[in-house]
Amino acid sequence: MEMKNDIVFKLKLSLRDPDGSFMGIGLVSLLRAIETEKSIRKAAGTMSLSYPKALRIIRRLEEVLGTRVVETTRGGATGGGALVTDAGRRIMVRFEAMNSALHEEASRLFSQIFPDGTLL
Repeated sequence: MEMKNDIVFKLKLSLRDPDGSFMGIGLVSLLRAIETEKSIRKAAGTMSLSYPKALRIIRRLEEVLGTRVVETTRGGATGGGALVTDAGRRIMVRFEAMNSALHEEASRLFSQIFPDGTLL
């Protein structure tokens, strides 16, 4: 039996508190989509998330941080909207930096420990 040497690793970062996970790369993607779409509903749609689920995810992060990460305005004749706050942008940047650093280090270690992607 021939051993495959195309083994890769998968690393998934999430931030947790005693109540569970409150932030992962999906939430960062949602916040980035809100920046682009200027709407929670539209941003959720681009990710195939329901609006209520997107809102729950955002509110959970805000609960943990103790501050707003998205500011909303009500709809109406001119339409509503949503903007990522400075705090929201800061947590996105920090999470992305941590995620990038972890992946770089994990890649370095993987190459060192499993040269050529072989397990044995």
